[in-house]
Amino acid sequence: MRLGKFTCVAIALLAIVHPSQGLAGVTEIVLSQYQFDGSPGDPPLSTSTFASPQWDFLAGEHYRGDFFLYAEPYPSGGFFATVDFAAPDGVPLQVGTYTGATRWPFNAPGTPGFDFTIGSAGSNTLEGQFTVLEAVYDANGVMQHFGATFEAISPVTGRAWETGTVYYNFDLPVSSVPEPAAASLGVLSLAALLCSFCIRYKKSHSDSSN
Repeated sequence: MRLGKFTCVAIALLAIVHPSQGLAGVTEIVLSQYQFDGSPGDPPLSTSTFASPQWDFLAGEHYRGDFFLYAEPYPSGGFFATVDFAAPDGVPLQVGTYTGATRWPFNAPGTPGFDFTIGSAGSNTLEGQFTVLEAVYDANGVMQHFGATFEAISPVTGRAWETGTVYYNFDLPVSSVPEPAAASLGVLSLAALLCSFCIRYKKSHSDSSN
């Protein structure tokens, strides 16, 4: 097999124009529970992940501009999990961090709200914050893509006793995906190695032919 200079260029271009991408269209709920009066750095007591195809999802708005994601096992139904987020005063959720959140829908005017329930069990006195990573609406104001992280804060210790990640058709990169600059550097390094291999192969092939 002969690798000419045009083949080398084609391989290098393929490496550059097809870099690693972030997660696309992911829908799942991940909840981690910690000891309510625990210490910083303590591992979670439990972590629950709700993801398709084992779980069916329903997303929408109850009222006041909130966004909820509901999950139940497929196909049996029964046990469920749901998470709800709302910006202050019912305005549409936007990318950013919402601090001082309390239990939705009982959050006071001017404050954000959030809530989470697992198998009908939840907290009546939630306090904490959440960060919206993605919020894309269609022309009718219906959420099409959403991503958020949240933490429920203990009023006693000031530390998180529950954290969560919520994705609904989530399209943005996550921490496991390299940053653009790092990804580009890695791709360029790969391209350089490929070209170097092509040059050495061509030289070796020419020497063996003489």
